[in-house]
Amino acid sequence: PDGTFDNSSGWIIGGSHGFAQAYEFTASESGFAEDLTAALQSHGGTRSVTVSLFSSLDGNLGTLLEEITFTDEMPDYLSGLAMTVELSGTTYLEAGQSYWLGARVAPGGSVTWMQNNTGATGRRTAGKFGGYTGFISDTQNAAAFRIGIFDTQTIPEPTLLPLLFVGVFGGFAYRKRR
Repeated sequence: PDGTFDNSSGWIIGGSHGFAQAYEFTASESGFAEDLTAALQSHGGTRSVTVSLFSSLDGNLGTLLEEITFTDEMPDYLSGLAMTVELSGTTYLEAGQSYWLGARVAPGGSVTWMQNNTGATGRRTAGKFGGYTGFISDTQNAAAFRIGIFDTQTIPEPTLLPLLFVGVFGGFAYRKRR
């Protein structure tokens, strides 16, 4: 969301009711989720946020695919900054499939997930006390985030590496025998 979020408007996470927020999105390309950039900004208190990536099951949160908790990396509220964290790189996202990205904070914390400024809207769910199952709304301004995908096409197939090794050294051995 570099430069693509509204620095004056967002959704509260945490606070006195412990709200958690999740947003549905559709993967635009296939590959392994490598990093997450999100416009999460702290209001103070505990600076610990847990971000969860879920599959989508009939338009609702499905299976938990990956979860990461980070502390102290969050910029301050209205700073205009986003944060980037590394993901495991083992969660595969399929282009055209729907997923949910959610965030919740530790007790005593309050964070705003800034909205995008590109006009993107989508489905949002929120719940009290760290749960995501309060309600689902279809036409909310979407929070600003980006999941980086690394290209699986550039990684050689593991079975090809030994064949390449045998081919190179086989060529040297044949040349030496001549």
